[in-house]
Amino acid sequence: MTRIREEVSTRMPRPEETRLLRLRPGVPVLDVCHTGTGQDGQPYELTRFVMRGDMTGLLYDVPVGQR
Repeated sequence: MTRIREEVSTRMPRPEETRLLRLRPGVPVLDVCHTGTGQDGQPYELTRFVMRGDMTGLLYDVPVGQR
């Protein structure tokens, strides 16, 4: 892996997400799309996950590869 890209947005949850995450009314979620890119510059990993916005923080400290 030579690069990590994550797109993070906030939105209101879908009904199923509200149920599965046991959210109170009005609690938003973080919607994260993670892409890992290989040495050839091509993406090889894509992960999308949803986290409750009232109990989540994000910290990125990601050295990738050597220069």
